[in-house]
Amino acid sequence: MEHLLTVFIAVTEHGSFTKAGSYLHLTQPTVTASIKQLERKYNAVLLDRTNKYVRLTKSGEVVYHYAKKMQQYQIKMENVLADMHQNAAGTVTIGASYTYGEYMLPAVIAKLRATYPNITPVITIQNSENILDLLAHNQLDIGIIEKKLTNDVLTIQPFQNDELVCVFPADHPALQKNPLLPADLTKEDWIIREEGSGTREMQMAFLEREAIRLEKIPLVFSSTQPIKEAIKLGLGISLLSRLSIQAELASGEFLMIQDPAFTISRSFSLVKNKNDYPLKITELVEAIIYSMAN
Repeated sequence: MEHLLTVFIAVTEHGSFTKAGSYLHLTQPTVTASIKQLERKYNAVLLDRTNKYVRLTKSGEVVYHYAKKMQQYQIKMENVLADMHQNAAGTVTIGASYTYGEYMLPAVIAKLRATYPNITPVITIQNSENILDLLAHNQLDIGIIEKKLTNDVLTIQPFQNDELVCVFPADHPALQKNPLLPADLTKEDWIIREEGSGTREMQMAFLEREAIRLEKIPLVFSSTQPIKEAIKLGLGISLLSRLSIQAELASGEFLMIQDPAFTISRSFSLVKNKNDYPLKITELVEAIIYSMAN
């Protein structure tokens, strides 16, 4: 049964019997036979397949939903058993918001792999709101977000300070004004993050704090990297984490104003599900995250 569900999940996520077979090192006829056996067991068609696509039916959506939960709990069970034998081994699922995930997490993973080669991290990078949703549904072991909140289901522990700064392309005309005031930025083209992003939340808080009423509709991107590229192309200015623009500041592509009126502070927080069984491998990952903060 476990094997049949594993094949079904692979076909669903790869969108192809052939790709699923390659992923699982199975022949296509074996994959096809496994799906047919599963459909006979549940007396339902689970996949709508044509020569062009493979899609879940309504019954397939139900089976996939619960099969994924079973798969996730199996991984957790294996981790708990390994933990009982004090083995620093197993899979740990880590979700991070874009700023931390793109600019800080790779160094954490490098140290984790060097220190504990038998721990396998599985990484998800999405905005803070989505990371919280995945944690609440037991799809992550650890989350790292940049939003302020309290939650009855999750434990939230701030661990690293961050500062967002106004970012300009080096040749931006506004930089010639002396002094430049936050109010002078109302007519500028702004580039901001999407709804649900912790960075977006801080961008809006900054604009409200400084009473900046944008005269133009801002451009919206779903991660920091395209915002940086847009700034380089002269499409506007933004408020971004100082940690995310170190290379551009060093190269002279970006300039920021060293003035508290043009900055706003926040914290990155480590988030876990309160109901999760405490695992040694999770604690080891947390220790590395804390050790590399700031």
